[in-house]
Amino acid sequence: MVESADIRPLLELSNLEDLHLYTLFGLCFDDKFGTLMSLAWPRLKTMRLRPKSYPRFVTPPLIPTTAFLVALARNCPHLQALYLDIDISNVSEQYALRSRVRQTALTSLVFYRNTQVVEPVTLAKLLSSLFPSLRAISSVAKDAEKWAVVRTQVATFAEIRAEERQFMLEGNESRLIL
Repeated sequence: MVESADIRPLLELSNLEDLHLYTLFGLCFDDKFGTLMSLAWPRLKTMRLRPKSYPRFVTPPLIPTTAFLVALARNCPHLQALYLDIDISNVSEQYALRSRVRQTALTSLVFYRNTQVVEPVTLAKLLSSLFPSLRAISSVAKDAEKWAVVRTQVATFAEIRAEERQFMLEGNESRLIL
């Protein structure tokens, strides 16, 4: 198991653009360390944190939550592709609204098998709010139907934003119904 102490020396690489950590038995770090990672690597374009597997005898590892996504959105403006396991069991719409963070570079997001969707529409709202340019979402987790809902909702939200932008560009702001 790779823990935050094992990754800490990499925080000195402030010009890091691509991070690919492939581990045999998983990664173990919390949101606090995830925030340190995002602050240390503001030029990051690709982050792949891929565990090959977790041994059956190991309790579920400490993995970051949606707070890590907010930290990445806030501190890594060039991040285009993100691959990770994340705990999204307590996704909150209000969390995304309170954070008021928009990162427009991220277009691809891959979740590994320990990322289980509980509330797909709420997750879609959060992802769409944080990463409005997000186009590709995939997961190797077991709940394929819920992930399909997430993908569909994120695409729908993107279409609505595009329609609103077009509407405003056409000078229809006076007819906008609030």
